[in-house]
Amino acid sequence: MIIDAYDDITALLDATRRVAVLGIKTEAQASQPAFYVPAYVAEAGFEVIPVPVYYPEVTHILGRPVYRRVQDVPGPVDM
Repeated sequence: MIIDAYDDITALLDATRRVAVLGIKTEAQASQPAFYVPAYVAEAGFEVIPVPVYYPEVTHILGRPVYRRVQDVPGPVDM
């Protein structure tokens, strides 16, 4: 389902607190959208759960522990 009405988008974001970001990049790639978009989302007050696809040696991104699979994230994920 595609949500394109402003009120529907606002309602979705108001109900969202935890966002899992599959494919997030590390601080070393700060100029890449896969890092700076989630960083902006975190700055906007959302809890970002990093789920990188690469970087097996990385344990934290944006100061948060990484998970290797979305299904390993504890607790509910809103988006």
